[in-house]
Amino acid sequence: MTTILVNYTGRMGGAPMYAWEMTKGFIENGAEVSAVISKYVQNIEAWKRLPLKHLVIIDTYTDKYSFIKSMILFPISVQRQIQREIGEECFDVIYIPMYAWLTYRINQMFKSAKTVITVHDPIPHSGSSFLANKLLNGFLLDMDIARAHKLVILSSQFKEYMKMRYRKNNEDILVIPHGVFSTYKEIAIDHGIFYDSDKINFLFFGRIEHYKGIGILVEAYRQVEQQYPDSVSLTIVGRGDFSPYQDVFDTLHHARLVNRWIADDEVDGFFCGEKIVTVLPYLDATQSGVVNIAMQNHSLIIATNTGGLSEQLAEGAYGLMVSPNDVKALYDIMEKVILHYEDYDDIRQDAYDALKKLDWRVLAGKILEGCE
Repeated sequence: MTTILVNYTGRMGGAPMYAWEMTKGFIENGAEVSAVISKYVQNIEAWKRLPLKHLVIIDTYTDKYSFIKSMILFPISVQRQIQREIGEECFDVIYIPMYAWLTYRINQMFKSAKTVITVHDPIPHSGSSFLANKLLNGFLLDMDIARAHKLVILSSQFKEYMKMRYRKNNEDILVIPHGVFSTYKEIAIDHGIFYDSDKINFLFFGRIEHYKGIGILVEAYRQVEQQYPDSVSLTIVGRGDFSPYQDVFDTLHHARLVNRWIADDEVDGFFCGEKIVTVLPYLDATQSGVVNIAMQNHSLIIATNTGGLSEQLAEGAYGLMVSPNDVKALYDIMEKVILHYEDYDDIRQDAYDALKKLDWRVLAGKILEGCE
């Protein structure tokens, strides 16, 4: 029996769900699993329900001040807590589902274990903060990747890059696609979101960040709405600084903004309705968990042909691809959807059917096989 320590001390976003689903997948494959998680992780109650051998819940941080404190006091408080709750146990594998500030320190406590790291963003997104790049995607992450037994990436698009950058062999890098967040549907609540079935309802869902290309979407939709004023709506959902797009957005008529953090039990509801078209107008990307949520809800997907998105959509078999950073190209494909929505029914069904290959037990099993 493989013994695994899951080292995940992040708090919010899709990463806590990804970490939880993969951990559950290990257990379903017969592994003996323990975990170290943050007390502030958004799905902590779900972690508590897993049949883990050890669940160590540590105090991390909620803001920049508690972050500095956690980094200074880690050797004194958290290390002693982990040693006290786990004892002298040795693990076959330490699995890092997504890198966080305390990952490196915890890894150093279990040097005899093989380390497996999922690298979600082999190349940092444009517009990412310098500090995050320097510390996470730079110095600390590089040290752990250098000694890692296996790396997991979610798209084959970046395999050669990772091999060259980190001097890894082909078998050291596992390409394992993003699984389906079925839990969002299981815990969904009715939050009153309404979509007009007489309109094509374009949806953007995710953090409001520069690389997501929201400005391109807002401008393309502005032109679409001028041409088809009674046939479309736009919903933008996510937390972040929306001010760069606010002036243009305020001129739109059938558009709404939900600019706040979205709880796990709310997520699925934004994808439920008729004629919802999920748009990912990213300027650059690796892959996106939003793709699988949309596919699960039979939402037609429009995505830019960048990073691993085309691979997720099987080069256009599961969605519509468009050039990045191109308002006219996005306008043209949105217009085609408005005029010929029913023509894409087969694409939506094929995308839904493809999700059967993305079961978390199967994906976690591939990691276990790769560690043998």
